[in-house]
Amino acid sequence: LLKRAEQGDPEATRFVAIGHEQGLFGFAENSVEARNYFEKASDLGDPVAQVVIAELLLGEDGSEKDEEAVELLKSASKADNPQATAKLGYCYASGIGLPKEDHNQAKELYQLALMTDDTDGNYQSNQLPFDDLKAEVNLLMVFSEIEENPHTTLGLWFVPDLSLIHI
Repeated sequence: LLKRAEQGDPEATRFVAIGHEQGLFGFAENSVEARNYFEKASDLGDPVAQVVIAELLLGEDGSEKDEEAVELLKSASKADNPQATAKLGYCYASGIGLPKEDHNQAKELYQLALMTDDTDGNYQSNQLPFDDLKAEVNLLMVFSEIEENPHTTLGLWFVPDLSLIHI
């Protein structure tokens, strides 16, 4: 695994990162090494690693880091990663890493995330199961609508696995 990662295999590099993150595959748990390998995998174009690094950047201070995170999410979203698409929608809804909020673009991205099935069976660190992603995206859509139109009555929204929520 390490040999493939050293040869520039993005997926192997991500798995080495996961190994360091969780102490798997014979690697010692080491958050610094995990981040280094996630960054390498992200640089190699691995969409899952791009989401992981984007999440880390969004948790740090600075608009430059937010802008970098948005670019990583755009790249991962283009690779049909639904988590990246949903998180990118959140960035558009909130104006994070972007010049301004764009609720219409956020809604389009949320819908796209729901339509993008990610069931290839590969383990993906820091990602929700697809049903949980659907629930998260539905909630994000509701809250985006509330932010955009605070005086609008939304009625009942169905959220998978969370029953009905009345707003």
